[in-house]
Amino acid sequence: MGDPSQALRTSLAGRYDVERELGEGGMATVYLADDVRHGRKVAIKVLRSEIAATLGTERFLAEIKLTAKLQHPHILGLIDSGVVGDADSGFQPFYVMPLITGETLRGRLVRSAPLPTAEALGLLIEIADALACAHAHDIVHRDIKPENILLSQGHAFVADFGVAKALHHSIDGGNITLTGVSVGTPAYMSPEQAVADPTIDHRADLYALGVVAYEMIAGKTPFAGPTVAALVKASLTQDAAPLLSTVPACPPRLSSLVAALLEKNPNDRPQTALEVRDTLRSILAFASAETAHLPKRAPSKPVLIGIGVALIAALAFIIVWHPWQRSDSAVVSPAISRVPRSIAVLPFRNINNDSATDYFADGMAEELISALGRLQRLRVASRTSTFALKGRIGSLADVVKQLGVDAVVESSVRHDADSVLINARLIDVQSDSTLWSGEYKSGLGNVIYVQDSVARSIARALSAVLGADAGTTLARPRVSDPRAYDAYVRGRVFLGQRNPATMASAIGHFESSIRLDSSFAPAYAGLADAYSLLAPFGGRPPREVFPLARSAAERALALDSTLAEAHTSLGIVSMFYDWNWS
Repeated sequence: MGDPSQALRTSLAGRYDVERELGEGGMATVYLADDVRHGRKVAIKVLRSEIAATLGTERFLAEIKLTAKLQHPHILGLIDSGVVGDADSGFQPFYVMPLITGETLRGRLVRSAPLPTAEALGLLIEIADALACAHAHDIVHRDIKPENILLSQGHAFVADFGVAKALHHSIDGGNITLTGVSVGTPAYMSPEQAVADPTIDHRADLYALGVVAYEMIAGKTPFAGPTVAALVKASLTQDAAPLLSTVPACPPRLSSLVAALLEKNPNDRPQTALEVRDTLRSILAFASAETAHLPKRAPSKPVLIGIGVALIAALAFIIVWHPWQRSDSAVVSPAISRVPRSIAVLPFRNINNDSATDYFADGMAEELISALGRLQRLRVASRTSTFALKGRIGSLADVVKQLGVDAVVESSVRHDADSVLINARLIDVQSDSTLWSGEYKSGLGNVIYVQDSVARSIARALSAVLGADAGTTLARPRVSDPRAYDAYVRGRVFLGQRNPATMASAIGHFESSIRLDSSFAPAYAGLADAYSLLAPFGGRPPREVFPLARSAAERALALDSTLAEAHTSLGIVSMFYDWNWS
């Protein structure tokens, strides 16, 4: 095409004054230009002629048109697009973007890698949020890498949506047939991209995000090789070294999340960018809390309002955090060296294996966690931590590493039309030996007492630590109608899913439980939890829902002053609505 910049100037005369070349990559050349009509600087990206020949201008412009609808603060927007050149010199598609003053993430990594953890987390949150927006519009980037992430004033902007998709559709059968052209970049391609799987979906972007995160924290990509073929082979056949082993200062939960993003099977990765974003936010919130210091002077009320909104969001992300952990075999010591002082109630195995009764299994595990949490001198892993392992539990050594406990309760539940059967075992994780086991069968009319019986049996098994009367500290559930308990359990399960629709369902079930038994304190506590989470997850104004949460929590405590969940809800209201931090 001769001098491509001159051809560009000629083709765009009157619309854009092209000043100079900003850079050149494998697919396109970027130019700095003046937007004549609007008096602003822009960046114009012109695809290489061989890329343009492969894409076809119509395909390219169609894909660019689809991505033009993406409006997000961390997606580099599209201003204009078209074709330059002529029949003699060849046609080349171009698109115009806002000019971002700064550098690419690649430039930042070349200049100073690895990044500080807090900076990396902040950028990753913005990238994940941008991907969530695109995926909600059924748009997959397919080429997430540091070169396509721009940095300016401490913020990230994802560029080039639509280009890789256009290229993907232009190559027959998804195979790479043009020298120098690949659908994605080898170091960041997911395994399904590497083998040209035609069913690639948004989870390929999540894999690439995992590679980018690894590189930001460790200063290198998780896989390497002397050739592209060797690199791709490594990514297909090897497991990445855990970030925690490479960077000891890396937060363990971040190491677990990145490992999950790098899973070979898309089904084993986090399933949405929103899920990844929320987990990253919770990790950042915890990391900030560990280093924060309380101010000597209380800030003014307006400042507190702004801080409070951020803290409400942070709390919500802490509540929903899911720490992924890989499952690898490990040898467990055969000797029992101590009596367990910490315990985790693993998610119950649902023998029915259907969604209709899954809520019951989850509810039983949650109630057992709550019951054992009343025992003194015994640390019980939280529901959030243990349920993050659901469907992903490997060896007992994995559980120890993930939860840091001495013993676990493994249980199964079979829920039939008129009865329930529970098998439970208390296992010492060091020796993989059973300390206690029990089987409980009950009609549904008595099911509200089953978890109490299991908890008391476990307490007796731990009597050496907890004291001979440990079991007497458990309060027997007080509910007059089994249907109230059933509705309460369903409400807790819906509450754990944390989205507007399930939040509404949770409230409906808690209210149903209260209608069936107005003296059942846990139902009021569940209602308080649901109302307190409606602001961050349901989009309701805090002034509408926090007073309702306070009222429900106070009613729960009036019925049962020992109910931990109700005290927690009151604390949330005090901190994030009353601004009473102490």
